[in-house]
Amino acid sequence: MLTRIKFRTIEHSIKSRKVIVVSSTLPNYPVPFIANVVLSSSIFFGWPHRSLIYDSTFLLNTHHPRPLLTGLEHLPDGASVLIANHYQRPGLWIGWIGAMLAVGLHSRNHVDPPLRMISTDEQRFRWRGQWRTVPFSRWFLRRVARFWGMIPMPADDADTSGRGGALRQALRYLQQGQSILIFPEGEVGTAFQMTDALPGTGTFLGLATRYAPILPVRFWEDGDQLRGHIGSPLSFSSRDDAGLRAEAMTAIQSVRP
Repeated sequence: MLTRIKFRTIEHSIKSRKVIVVSSTLPNYPVPFIANVVLSSSIFFGWPHRSLIYDSTFLLNTHHPRPLLTGLEHLPDGASVLIANHYQRPGLWIGWIGAMLAVGLHSRNHVDPPLRMISTDEQRFRWRGQWRTVPFSRWFLRRVARFWGMIPMPADDADTSGRGGALRQALRYLQQGQSILIFPEGEVGTAFQMTDALPGTGTFLGLATRYAPILPVRFWEDGDQLRGHIGSPLSFSSRDDAGLRAEAMTAIQSVRP
């Protein structure tokens, strides 16, 4: 039986477009106990690599109905940049989204890892108006990034060197023909509302178009099923960071199966 979590109605406006999440009960997506044990062991002992495809497939197969990703026909034969809404809420870890995309891309390119995810390098929370770092989260998340082949992005805006290094690494992967996953909203996006893309995201996407097409992806829940759809390649008309960021989020929000 699915554990369910109740949420109240939330109304949100993004650039004059209203998004309403109707009061409902939403299913819980737990990470299986055995998966927690195996991953915790990998992190604690510092094992260098794990199969992203094996772990993602195992996770997706534990939930019924199985999460569904469509629009795979839009994926090119080579590299691509997937930009997706950060669909996370209590009871639904963002790792489910990554697993869906990993398995989807693997069905086309048959490599492991099938894509490189840009992920935060620490877990933070707001306390008295300031960001605080969860103890040991940086150590934990950097080890996760290492054994799944992810790109850790410094959460601290002031770490311009670290952030620049992460983006340069992402561009190198694109030049090598590997795909990239980025959540333009960063960790602040939720399942209840899309937020503006983080500053600098537009500039990165503008550079990335030199090496690969940009594909918007939207995730949502349809009853008990987690859904996702990959849209057609995005063509930007803007040249500045703010304009590119706005176009990216509008494209994600407009994706329909």
